[in-house]
Amino acid sequence: MEGSKRSTVGKCYPILLGLLLCVFFAVIGAKPVHAAPEINEDGIGIVFGCDSSGNVVAISPGIVVSSGTESYIFAGYDSSFNDISYVTYMSMNQNITGDFSDVYVLEELGLLMIYTYGNYGGYTEEDAAWLSELYKQETVYCVGLDYGTASDTLAGYMTTIQSEIADAGEVGGFTVVVLEDTLGASKQILSGGGIFTENGELCGILCGVTDDSGYSVFLPSDSLLNSGGESEAGGSGESTYETESMSEASGTSGTDSTSGTGSTGSTSGTETIYLPYSSPINQPLFLSLFFGALAVLIISTVMYFRGEIRRKERQEPEFPEFEKEGAVSGNQGLRLMGVGGYFGGKTLEVGEKALVFGRNASRCNMVYPDGTKGVSGLHCKVEKKDGRLYVTDLGSTYGTFMQNGFRLTSNIPQELKSGDAFYLADMANTFEVR
Repeated sequence: MEGSKRSTVGKCYPILLGLLLCVFFAVIGAKPVHAAPEINEDGIGIVFGCDSSGNVVAISPGIVVSSGTESYIFAGYDSSFNDISYVTYMSMNQNITGDFSDVYVLEELGLLMIYTYGNYGGYTEEDAAWLSELYKQETVYCVGLDYGTASDTLAGYMTTIQSEIADAGEVGGFTVVVLEDTLGASKQILSGGGIFTENGELCGILCGVTDDSGYSVFLPSDSLLNSGGESEAGGSGESTYETESMSEASGTSGTDSTSGTGSTGSTSGTETIYLPYSSPINQPLFLSLFFGALAVLIISTVMYFRGEIRRKERQEPEFPEFEKEGAVSGNQGLRLMGVGGYFGGKTLEVGEKALVFGRNASRCNMVYPDGTKGVSGLHCKVEKKDGRLYVTDLGSTYGTFMQNGFRLTSNIPQELKSGDAFYLADMANTFEVR
């Protein structure tokens, strides 16, 4: 019985291995379901573009970042900002309001950069996730303001949409991060809003433009927090962007006090950046291993069933090595002992193949000599079913009897247990189960 189990497992081993590998790689490759992160809202606000009479003519989400002792406000840019004289910023939680006239257009990105001449808090380097820390397929959260929402507070307008990172790219000479979707109609209320990791870290700001394929992009935190003050590149106050002030763009008031020629935020003339995959296993390698395991599963399954079909066509036992030994799986090794007659003194072990008794050598494998009294050409058989032994009369002329004289009904199996005995026509042809 133990040998039979081992043989079964051995035959199915390739199938089991392929199945386990497929499950393993499916679990590793599965994308986890993320809950929305807890985001520090102190740096989130709203930017109003005002004309010379103080009327609001443009509106956008805004993000405050601080580098050194100075703060910058980034917001989305569209044509409605072309006729403004200054902007007003309102913080989400700090109730900070400021009027600023130094507004600079990053037209290639669809963004505004506003110089504040002060420190308004917001997001610093400690709150940021850098470009080198981002991954392909990483889940991020786009935070914007839904102006159509009915709310009595600024925080009530905040909306969050989940997306995933596709890769790094380049737009207008700037290094950007490309998302895996276009954001559709939501882009209008998200442009200029912050992009956050699942840990609540600021990883960039959503641009008002898309890449060449129409996918949304965001400017990474590296560029936001190097926009002024002491930059990582060793700058000392000059802007990291080539910008155009609103006064230059539209003729309104404003001082171009931060315009410079630096290009830290630009990738012009630099090597293209590629992000790694979020999975600890390199994605192409993962796919190769997964489909390899799937191929092992399919091939081994097909070969197993083809072998089973051929075995049944040839009427071969499933485990021939146990057939030779006469092992009876599940009936504790019961066997027949010939008590008298032609098979007297012989031990017959019952295997997977039934023992068929009679005088016809072409139909029986337990053959009596011709002329044996009372034994038909095809008399009876002993076989195992579901781990039990049964004797069945096959329509013999003189019958098959149990030791108590009970004659078996033809073609109706009678179970045999240890100690039982039966005989063919005459008690001289008796067999005992041991």
